[in-house]
Amino acid sequence: MNEKIKTAIVKFEELQKKFSKFGAWDTEPCSNLHWVIKQSLDSKEIDFDKPNFWELYNSEKGWGLAGHHLTRQAKQIVKLIKEEARMTDVEELKNYAWRA
Repeated sequence: MNEKIKTAIVKFEELQKKFSKFGAWDTEPCSNLHWVIKQSLDSKEIDFDKPNFWELYNSEKGWGLAGHHLTRQAKQIVKLIKEEARMTDVEELKNYAWRA
């Protein structure tokens, strides 16, 4: 996989771990990232403005900031997929995004 894309995904996963108290490491945010990757591969627009896009625990103080960080990193992944992904990356990204 393209190193820039791979690094961006790893950074997203690190943010998920950092914000795990908000549920960022749960199945829903993982599935949503997979969906984002799939949409990017299909050249579809993504509406990150949906309230609580990452389905975090919104009863925890600070969940909005956690969501902001996840969204910012996800947008970086989308940008890199659009700019850098080659045919050889597509299959690897589809395999990574198996929940989508």
